[in-house]
Amino acid sequence: MPSSRSLRSTLRQIRSELASQLFDHILPFWLAQQDPHHGGFYGSITTTPDPGAPKGLVMTARHLWTFSQAFLSRPNPAYLEAAGNAYRFLTHAFYDATHRGFFWSVHPDGAPLSRVKKLYGNAFAIYALSLYYEATGDQDALRIARETFDLVETRGRDRTHGGYYEAFTEDWSTPLPEPLGEGETPAPKTMNTHLHILEAYSAFSRIDREPTVREAMEHLIRIFRTHIASSEHLGLYFTEDWSPMGGGISFGHDIEATWLLAEAVELLYGHPLPDWFLSWIRPMVEETAQALEAHGGSLPNEQREDGSFDRARVWWVQAEAFVGFLNAYQVFGEARYLEHALTVWRFIMDHLVDREGGEWFWAVTPEGTPLAGYEKGGMWKASYHNSRACLEGMRRIDAILEEERT
Repeated sequence: MPSSRSLRSTLRQIRSELASQLFDHILPFWLAQQDPHHGGFYGSITTTPDPGAPKGLVMTARHLWTFSQAFLSRPNPAYLEAAGNAYRFLTHAFYDATHRGFFWSVHPDGAPLSRVKKLYGNAFAIYALSLYYEATGDQDALRIARETFDLVETRGRDRTHGGYYEAFTEDWSTPLPEPLGEGETPAPKTMNTHLHILEAYSAFSRIDREPTVREAMEHLIRIFRTHIASSEHLGLYFTEDWSPMGGGISFGHDIEATWLLAEAVELLYGHPLPDWFLSWIRPMVEETAQALEAHGGSLPNEQREDGSFDRARVWWVQAEAFVGFLNAYQVFGEARYLEHALTVWRFIMDHLVDREGGEWFWAVTPEGTPLAGYEKGGMWKASYHNSRACLEGMRRIDAILEEERT
């Protein structure tokens, strides 16, 4: 590690880069992708937006989260206007006034396309509505967030085996092993949905102190300890009674889970984090650190079940690695983890930032060459992962610098 003075200088420089990335590069790109005719944001963007592309629940909720959080960080009226645009489209187009909850996708004009109720998407709605309420005090946003939380708990939760079903029919009557997206394994229960329900409940717990919210978060922590994160890697797909269904290793989810779990545990039990949590989560941090070291300072997308690697350096995986290793340094105090965070950030700045077309590339090769054929924005790539990485990075670097001063 560099000297203390040199480290402070490096961290201040990276904090400046994070602010510039967020406020001068990422957010302006997305402000220009709002649909002026139908509301919300365009459903697909390559070099230009596609006005005819369907719009996704996850995409819309992520934009709502981003611009609500951006407004809380820097109260620019344009951010609040964009958040309001996403909020109106979310609650008017995706919201099911008959059966409650949110549809999975809609046509560009807001007419329902897929009426399936996927808990992953409904969790993102809770997450986004919680932040919009924080930013605006809008009581309807709070009401719908509470209603959706209650729905997930009463309909979505498996009271026999624990955890949450993956998806339901439109009227919430029948569970569906619906895959999240192309290439995903259809399964009754998945790591990804549980991780983002926990993320949503952490945000919701800041605006709703009801004991039911705390109980649900504690239940999710138990599910992770018992079934999903019972070893140094997350299990990905499960049967209804939690028998593993395989799936390989998702390095981005492993490191993302370490900091989202830390956030939830701190909200539940306070700081410092309890010893049982530190001993539980350390092996996952260490395994991801070894993967980063073995792959030259950036993370491959995944290791398949046959042992081969998808070596693409995907934007969200690197964003989560940056935040996750900053968190690991804060939690464990090991300098190597901070070095990893700084190395990943340099890879992002050198290779993933699209300095001509704006925003970040979806993926690049290990050497940093952009991979062709990917959207700049769409159902899965929105303003969320990289904006959140910038916001988390600024907050965490501020905390590290403050601790250095004291």
